[in-house]
Amino acid sequence: MAEDDSGRGEIANCLLPIEMFSASIPISKPFPAPLVSVSDQPIILSMPVLHAQLPAAPAAPSEAELSRILRLEVPIIVKLAERKLSINEVMRLGAGAIIEFLKSSEEPLQLLVNNKAIGLGEAVKVGENFGLRITQIGDVRQIVAAISGQP
Repeated sequence: MAEDDSGRGEIANCLLPIEMFSASIPISKPFPAPLVSVSDQPIILSMPVLHAQLPAAPAAPSEAELSRILRLEVPIIVKLAERKLSINEVMRLGAGAIIEFLKSSEEPLQLLVNNKAIGLGEAVKVGENFGLRITQIGDVRQIVAAISGQP
């Protein structure tokens, strides 16, 4: 590396005057300068405060809308039991096959709405049909959350 008269080497020759880098950048809307107190007191900076608008609360549904919502039909499921099988076992299933579940026939069945449990019950026979006698049911909030798909 060659040295110049200053003894700083070639690096000194690469330095450019600072004026080459100064440029004025146009600002469409300048920020107000902070107010500064100059005295024996502590310095207090005052900056503008940004206020965020909160979203408006959703309006309560009208009586007609509520009536229409309450007439909607939703599917309900009574869950007997659950078990995992391998694909191989599923492929071997045929007419007459029996799948055993690890749940007592005395245990309550789950009542599901939108795949969310809202209650428990026991199996009953209603004429020639199957039914569910509800033994426990969630509160209104839990049921509404299940119907609306909320966690």
